[in-house]
Amino acid sequence: MTLEEQLLEGEIDLALLVTPLASTRIHTKLLIEDEICLIASPDHPVLERAKKNTSRKDSEIPYSIDIEDTMDYEYLLCEHNSILGREARRIFMSKGLSPTSYNENLTALMAATMAEAGLGLAFTYYSARRYFKDAVMLSLGEAGTSIQLAMAMPPGKYHSRAAKALRDAFFQVLK
Repeated sequence: MTLEEQLLEGEIDLALLVTPLASTRIHTKLLIEDEICLIASPDHPVLERAKKNTSRKDSEIPYSIDIEDTMDYEYLLCEHNSILGREARRIFMSKGLSPTSYNENLTALMAATMAEAGLGLAFTYYSARRYFKDAVMLSLGEAGTSIQLAMAMPPGKYHSRAAKALRDAFFQVLK
């Protein structure tokens, strides 16, 4: 919401936003659709329950797991007001599940890093896989979800060449 307000006020030149937006005045261009998945260490026992991912055709993740099959293990959860925190809790609630979690206010990076180190399971974005060389990503299959990341510039304002070049660089790198 803050980024949207800053765009509308012309305080920032460019923003990477999760759609849909609160404001209909801001026009976005879809950058990527990013699957939310589980991250675990390569020796985590939950991997024994993983299977070849055939339930979600739009997923690039080779293995999936049913969220119900993870309830024996501790979760490292992001803050409630974060996208990953909100989506994780929505997934659990949709299945009537209550995960074991002693850390529920972590940043996304901290939760994923701790999961990679074998301290539990965490939610992350599949696009983050390149930052976690020693981790395994698991699709949540049909129970999972994706977010749409879009680029936006201030509506009705001057767009500098530098801002346009940065926007174009994002598209070049991430497409």
